[in-house]
Amino acid sequence: MTTATRNSNAVDFGLFVLRVPPGLLVAVRGAHEMLGWFGGGTFAADAHYYGSLGYTPAKLWAIVSGVTEIGGGLLMALGLLTPLATAAVMGVMLNAVVAGQIPFGFLASGGDLVSVVGLAAIGIAFTGPGRFSLDRGRSWAPGRLNPTVLSLVLGLGLGAIVLIIRAVK
Repeated sequence: MTTATRNSNAVDFGLFVLRVPPGLLVAVRGAHEMLGWFGGGTFAADAHYYGSLGYTPAKLWAIVSGVTEIGGGLLMALGLLTPLATAAVMGVMLNAVVAGQIPFGFLASGGDLVSVVGLAAIGIAFTGPGRFSLDRGRSWAPGRLNPTVLSLVLGLGLGAIVLIIRAVK
């Protein structure tokens, strides 16, 4: 095995580690909140929480968030449709930090950890999902500029639009 092959394998494994655990955590969190799985509460409690953060109509935003977390997280973990997956994770993490962490004490409420998950999505958007992914042979892998820009604009742009809608009420 050549040095280049060993380095390539190490990079691909590193991307796998940076992509799969955060993606699965986001998906599990979405299922926990929206479906009550993994010891979660009821959907009504989740919708009430979104309402308390200023998202109206609360049930709609709870559904949007849950579906985005579950779908985006699973897609990111699989390395499938990576630009859309990372955009989904970026958008929900942006909203989680701004609406759910900063007002309650960034470090005290876990904002640092939520930020790391969002930053992992940004990193994967730039690098691509790596060889150990379902996107391995797709034209946007690894990390070409246009899919990266698409992911950043969709994720951060739509995340910001949701925050603006929340603030305008």
